[in-house]
Amino acid sequence: MKNARSVMVVAIALVLAVASPLAIFAADTPPAAYLPGILQADGTPNGCVSCHQGNYSIPNELKKVEGHPDVSKMVKVVPEGCAVCHKEGAKIPSLAKVVHMKHFGPDATKNVFVQHYAGSCLNCHKLDVSTGAMSIKSGKANW
Repeated sequence: MKNARSVMVVAIALVLAVASPLAIFAADTPPAAYLPGILQADGTPNGCVSCHQGNYSIPNELKKVEGHPDVSKMVKVVPEGCAVCHKEGAKIPSLAKVVHMKHFGPDATKNVFVQHYAGSCLNCHKLDVSTGAMSIKSGKANW
């Protein structure tokens, strides 16, 4: 009986010796990457219009921007139609600057895109893993 107890104590000590470092390692392991279209199904195949629907449609969101014209009749494909005005060097901010500031700033920890959509670049951009080429997803206006 004494021998069995000694074996049990040694076995428990061995399990704890192995499990403790593994638990610490697991606690320091970052979460799995959220890479839609690569590691997960792509829930936003049409970029902007995949997310911006209904109450959150782009025309509805733009109503919140003072002085922004109604683009619902002018823009047919998003984001290409927006880039007609929001281009590099224009008097108004470029589309890249506007979109990145809205989706990541001013405080990313409180930003809806970061909190609810993991802030993944691949929600809006598409990566060709074989070439490394990055493109912008687009889709037909949904309004």
